[in-house]
Amino acid sequence: MKIMIVDDSMMVRRIIEKFADKLKLEVVGQAANGREAVENFEKLRPELVTLDMTMPEMDGLTAMQKILAIDPKARIIIASAVNNSDTIVQALNSGAKAYLVKPFDEAKMIATFTKVMEN
Repeated sequence: MKIMIVDDSMMVRRIIEKFADKLKLEVVGQAANGREAVENFEKLRPELVTLDMTMPEMDGLTAMQKILAIDPKARIIIASAVNNSDTIVQALNSGAKAYLVKPFDEAKMIATFTKVMEN
C-alpha cells in the first residue's frame, strides 16, 4: 500500500516513515504543509495519507477536505499534537479514518494503521 506522510516537522515525518517501513508500506511522498499535500496527492495518488492538523500555508482539515474532493475513498489518518475532543470529532466527522495523538505510542500506531489499511 502506498502512503504519503504530511507534517511540518521533518522529525515527525521520519518517525512515521519508520512505522510505515515496519508495516511494509511504500512511502511515495512527503509534504511539509497542506498545500504541498494536496498537490502531491493529486500527482501521486497514495492509498493512505497521514496528515498533521497544524501546518503552515494550509491546515490539516482544509487539506483533508481538498484531498477527499479529489478522491472520496482516500484513507486519511490525522497524526497531531492537538488532543482536543472537539477537534478530534470534527476531523473524524469530516472524513478522517483515525486520529493519532503525538507523541506516538508504537503499539497504538501500528494497530491504527493496520485497522485503517484493512477497512
